[in-house]
Amino acid sequence: MMRSTLAAAVTAALATTAACTTTAETSATAPSADKCQVNVSNAPSAFAASGGAGTVTIDATRDCTWSVAPSVGWVTITGSTTGQGGESVGYMVAANPIPASRTGAINVGSQSVSLSQAAAACSFTLSRSSDQIGAPGGRLTVAVSTLTGCAWTATVNANWIAITSAQSGTANATIELAVSANTGPARVTIVNVGGQTCTVSQDAAPAPTPTPSPPPPAPPTSPAPAPAHVSFSGEVTSATGKCPNLTLVVGGRIVITDKTTTFGNISCGDVAKGGEGIKGDGTVISGITVHADTIQKAGG
Repeated sequence: MMRSTLAAAVTAALATTAACTTTAETSATAPSADKCQVNVSNAPSAFAASGGAGTVTIDATRDCTWSVAPSVGWVTITGSTTGQGGESVGYMVAANPIPASRTGAINVGSQSVSLSQAAAACSFTLSRSSDQIGAPGGRLTVAVSTLTGCAWTATVNANWIAITSAQSGTANATIELAVSANTGPARVTIVNVGGQTCTVSQDAAPAPTPTPSPPPPAPPTSPAPAPAHVSFSGEVTSATGKCPNLTLVVGGRIVITDKTTTFGNISCGDVAKGGEGIKGDGTVISGITVHADTIQKAGG
């Protein structure tokens, strides 16, 4: 009996202890995907060709995490690329270097906002606004600078200039011009490239060389005087040469003989020895020089 009463008391005590004991457990879990709703807006959503700054506004509960990334290389995130809860994130749009509009997006988790950018305006610049060339003509060049994709055409309003290279294009280029020779007065024309102009001037043709006056007629030529015929005599003081071609010095004259000279009572050989007294006649060649027609021994 006593043993049964003790067992019942122990059982009751254990039950009371269990009833008076409390166990507390705490667990923290992140919001589920269904509860973590992220809303994204963008301002501005359209940009000029020059680019600029924009802001992505993220609306989310405090415990929701997110990341931001652009879908194109010409957008740069300048604010936080990751975060939690609501936030505004800045970004920059680069200038558009091409003459065509473009679009992109900024992704925030599974959400995205789109943005667009206007095309770059086409403009054209020439390497010179004027050029000069001489009357003979020749070749000139003018360079055009623009964005790739901008179309231009080169024209000229004169028939004495021809565009020989790069008459049209869609990028930077060098235009070659062939200028004809000018046979008249100075002239000017304009080369137009994409609405920009280059003035080309060409010098006048040189004045023709005047025809020289004819020279006065030459005065009539007087007839040459007839050769003088003279006589000579004296001692042969010098004799050179070989018969019949001798050169003698006789009485202050130079006497020349040849095969036409007639030797009278003295031989050519005796005369060539010198020292003989001779006389003769002949024709004056110049000054004191005489060509002998005849020679003979003096006193003979």
